[in-house]
Amino acid sequence: MSDSTPILALPFLVPNQAQPFVTHNGALRRLDVLVQLSVAAFGAETPPELPEEGVVYALGPAPVGDWAGQGQMLAARTDTGWMFIAPVPGWRGWSRQTAELRIWDGTAWVLPRAAPDQLDGIGIGTDHDPVNRLAVKAAATLLSHAGAGHQLKINKAAAGDTASLLFQSGWTGHAELGLAGGTDWSLKVSPDGSSWIEALSVAAASGRLRVPALTVGGAGIGGAGIGLADGAAAQIDPGPPTGFALLSARPDGGPAGTDLGALVHFACASPPAIQPLYAGALTETTTGALTGSSGPAGRLILSAAADGQLYVENRSGAALTVSLHLLG
Repeated sequence: MSDSTPILALPFLVPNQAQPFVTHNGALRRLDVLVQLSVAAFGAETPPELPEEGVVYALGPAPVGDWAGQGQMLAARTDTGWMFIAPVPGWRGWSRQTAELRIWDGTAWVLPRAAPDQLDGIGIGTDHDPVNRLAVKAAATLLSHAGAGHQLKINKAAAGDTASLLFQSGWTGHAELGLAGGTDWSLKVSPDGSSWIEALSVAAASGRLRVPALTVGGAGIGGAGIGLADGAAAQIDPGPPTGFALLSARPDGGPAGTDLGALVHFACASPPAIQPLYAGALTETTTGALTGSSGPAGRLILSAAADGQLYVENRSGAALTVSLHLLG
């Protein structure tokens, strides 16, 4: 039979023991330290000059003075001097310095795992920060299904905010996809992380796909197009000739017109030649500059000029929005 208890090492009284009060008082001292363990400091290395009876310290690995050679022990000041107790894994101690609970894991006094809800942050393989509340440093991150499927949801507070995926290289952003400053889905790219080019977008209201990176033209022609009043004309510089292009037009505020528009081909000549290949039922093609009243009424007129420019004239009877898209 052992002469002490297996967990707290409290000494047993034995038959015919001399001065049993010494053993009994020693057990009481250990109980007084370990029950409701309250620690004045964790990792302590130097004993206080005027130690108070009843104060307990969790020692660091290399304490000095009266604590020398007692690394990682609990040091308790009693009426007879310092008492040293080896902690057992699972023992808990309350820090009077920081007002937090710590647990001895066999090597160090560590903070217990927090409850899984309302955490300030989680860092896996790295540290989280006030912005990146969840931070993961790993070769890969797996999100799998529970049941039939799995959704990754990114929510934003208002339409003008951003909900997106940002792809970086060397902590510099080079591609972003999602809802950036609106409710239309977009894909943007950047050479330097500060200037961004919209390469692709899908309108939330209509599902209409727009490819600004394939859109060229002067006179304000862009991916969203320009407004062209009835009886007005615009000159479009298609840029370096690259092949086919689609000229599209739709009534302002309305859907794309099914009978307005044209398909043209840029010939790599000097000067470049522009040849119309297809025109909608209400589209006329011609050559030379257009003024706004050059073509017949009720038509959208497209001119492939010898100077390498495209001219578009609106004689349809209503305002139009006109865009030019390179097809390759």
